[in-house]
Amino acid sequence: DLVKMGATDISLLCNTATQHAQAIREALKPHGVNFVSIVDAAGQQAQRLASVLLMATPSTTFELGLYDSLPNIVKPSLNDQRLITQTIHTVLQAKTVSSTSIRNLAEMAVSYNTTGILFGCTDLAVVEDRFVEQLEAFGAGGIQVLESTRALRAQVIDKVAVK
Repeated sequence: DLVKMGATDISLLCNTATQHAQAIREALKPHGVNFVSIVDAAGQQAQRLASVLLMATPSTTFELGLYDSLPNIVKPSLNDQRLITQTIHTVLQAKTVSSTSIRNLAEMAVSYNTTGILFGCTDLAVVEDRFVEQLEAFGAGGIQVLESTRALRAQVIDKVAVK
């Protein structure tokens, strides 16, 4: 039990699981434990940019609308969502995402002409370096890629540093 072990902050490393954040916060509150949301952490970073393409699972993007409160979030078309979902499923199957798939994903992302891209699915971190290389190959190296796990880590480390 993390509370008995002295945890002061708890988080889930999954954007979609954040749909349960309110229930988790309520369960932890009597124990003085804070729930740190990966969606909130990534959202805070995304708010610093003019427009951000959300690349996540269909659940996070459309069904749950976890990032809907951010006015600068741009959702992909349903057709482009299929490409994002295919990439996530390939990663989840522990298969290598092909260079062609990465190039297509980057080309699709560039077409939205946003100042940032949010990897709102932690599994996309696996392809981040190759994705950024492709953005640079398309002359779009100035697009900031926000990775939700990194955003959460930064928020938690900042919080610990303040204590």
